[in-house]
Amino acid sequence: MREFERAMRELGYSQREAVAIALHGFKAIDGTVEAMTHAQIAELASLLERNLNLLKEPQS
Repeated sequence: MREFERAMRELGYSQREAVAIALHGFKAIDGTVEAMTHAQIAELASLLERNLNLLKEPQS
């Protein structure tokens, strides 16, 4: 959850927005999804994929 929030912060969302998105999805913040550019969506997808891969790695 914290990695997801951090990824949202890296994309420019405030801490409040990042937490709201993590808990309730993008519907939690009005108009944000419509305002996102294709580049921002692609960057978000890339960050999410990176974080998921990090979570899947065996812990040493």
